[in-house]
Amino acid sequence: RDSDDDDDDDDDEEGSPPRTRRRLQSAAVRPPLWLARKATRNPWRASLAHMKDKQLMDLNRFRQLVSKRDFGTLQHRHFDWWMFPIDDGSREQYNVGGEADVQELRGDAVWHQRYLESIRLVCASWGWDVVRERRMANGGQYTFNDVRLAKMIRCTWLFEERQYMQSLQRFAHELQANEKQGRSFKYGCIVLDEILYMTLPRARGVEVERRARDQGRVVGSDSDGAGCNAAPPGDSDVDSAGARDPDSHDRDWEAECEDEATSSANLTKSSSMTACSSHATLTISSQDQTSSSDSITCSPIELNALSMPSGM
Repeated sequence: RDSDDDDDDDDDEEGSPPRTRRRLQSAAVRPPLWLARKATRNPWRASLAHMKDKQLMDLNRFRQLVSKRDFGTLQHRHFDWWMFPIDDGSREQYNVGGEADVQELRGDAVWHQRYLESIRLVCASWGWDVVRERRMANGGQYTFNDVRLAKMIRCTWLFEERQYMQSLQRFAHELQANEKQGRSFKYGCIVLDEILYMTLPRARGVEVERRARDQGRVVGSDSDGAGCNAAPPGDSDVDSAGARDPDSHDRDWEAECEDEATSSANLTKSSSMTACSSHATLTISSQDQTSSSDSITCSPIELNALSMPSGM
């Protein structure tokens, strides 16, 4: 674990909100947690300024590591909570708790531009061009960190980033057919295959999932892990109305841990975890963006020549 990750310990000091934990039910797409809570905002969420500070710190690291093709170091870092915020992450202070949180973050042009760049760089470290929706010959390789991929897809679903969500889903389908040899995406014993079935607009996807659940059907299947994450008798976290209990304290499906990262990395070819020669240039595509004093506008981005504007 990197020493500079230790500055996050103050986030868990006394008075911090309780950690949110929910059980996945096979491949059914979980509605946003705020529907069960009937909330529009997470009252414990960190300020926009704090979220942007955390984001910028890691984005600068991403830029440096990808420019050096040091993909292994990037993937060993812990950053998902604030870089790709979801509704039920283990650090409540970075979770989006309703549409107001989503709109505040997405509506900030600087945060949003950095967010999309972060997705592009993390995908490049896996060898995926998220804009062109294809493999990158000069990128990294998938590290089997399924929970990170799951959080990124859920985040793009919650923020309704259609292009990036669908590209990540295409990547997931390719991974399942090739690297994973047909196996499910998992975190330990917990199936993450909901990422393959998310659709936009979100409201329609939630309605489809609820109708399927009401009719006793499950969206998708888990051929190699059936029953692995089923609720024990009398311990279901879904009520009769189909809403999930936000206070359920089952195993945290998305928690970051070094053991998971280490075991996942062992499945990756060693060449992908080693920094390549510094003269190699990685080129990734970028969406056309409105130029500003706080953004980078270029297509494609040649990361070895990337200049860092002040304030980003």
